This record gives sequence, structure tokens and C-alpha cells, in this order.
Amino acid sequence: MLLTYEFSLLDQNMGVVKKETHSINFQDRKNLFFDFADFGVNEKGDAFIIYTESYRDKKNKTTKNTITLHTFYRDNDYQKGEVIVNLKGKRVVNCYLIYTNDKLQLIGFYSKLKKNGRSETKK
Repeated sequence: MLLTYEFSLLDQNMGVVKKETHSINFQDRKNLFFDFADFGVNEKGDAFIIYTESYRDKKNKTTKNTITLHTFYRDNDYQKGEVIVNLKGKRVVNCYLIYTNDKLQLIGFYSKLKKNGRSETKK
């Protein structure tokens, strides 16, 4: 399955600094959770986009969870970079980015996984 997103980065005069379209290829699965979790721009003009993907792997009795960060640094002519974080034993509930003191931080809530690979939830 192919998901395409487009973003435009504007300057203070609403002029387009960068406009791009990117595609994300993933396999459509039962119980797939996919979310554009957050995006942001820092004071340097760098742009960041986060998406999360989670699906149940019945065969291995676990849940596969990833956070993907797309980076677009101004000093690198806004070339797309990608950082993938594989979470083991946890499922992403939500994820946000904060950029402070020249550091990008990803924060959020995560649920633990039970032995059968399902998320812990209270009923």
C-alpha cells in the first residue's frame, strides 16, 4: 500500500521555501495502526515529521511498533533524512516532538505488551 504526503514550508512572508511530496510504502495488514503523530519547525527553519506504525504479528505473538522521523535540515538544502526507531515490548499510544536547546526530543506515552504480544489495556 502506498501513502503519499505533501508538505510546504513557508517563510515569514508566506513565500514557499520548500515544497515536496513523499511516499511511504507499507503492507496493509489486519489491525494496522498508522498515524502522522506530529510535525514541527525549529527556529533554524529545520522541519520534522513523525509517523508511527503498529501491527500485530500473530505468528510470533508480538506487536511490531516503529516510530519514523523524517528530517529536513535547512543547512542540508532540505534533503530528506530518515530515522527509524523500533520499539520492543511497547506499543506507541502517542508521540510528539519538542525542539529545545538545539536538541530534538520525541516524547509520548507507550503501553507495555503482554506475553501474547497484545497491548495492556484496562477495561
